[in-house]
Amino acid sequence: MRYRRNSRSTARFLRSAQLYPVVRDMTREIARRARRLAPIGDTGEYVDGITTHYHGGWTDGRLVGEVEATAPHSAAVEFGNAGNKHSAQHVLRRAASGEG
Repeated sequence: MRYRRNSRSTARFLRSAQLYPVVRDMTREIARRARRLAPIGDTGEYVDGITTHYHGGWTDGRLVGEVEATAPHSAAVEFGNAGNKHSAQHVLRRAASGEG
């Protein structure tokens, strides 16, 4: 038996409502893990600023789920800050890879 991929059908599925619950649940789980891994700090602003978004993305309208850290110092937490000698925590990367 020989398999031939049906690109049109696959693309239609990637834009379908059937996929929304899967993308939503995975995105929420990554956000939960990120909140567990995140440093709390004095204000909890970083943890409180971890949000999720869903939209039709890419160029063909496929559903995309995003986890974003919106606190003003989010980049310093994620990538580090050489000026303050703080090391990178890679919270979002670690959460997306399944840690936490």
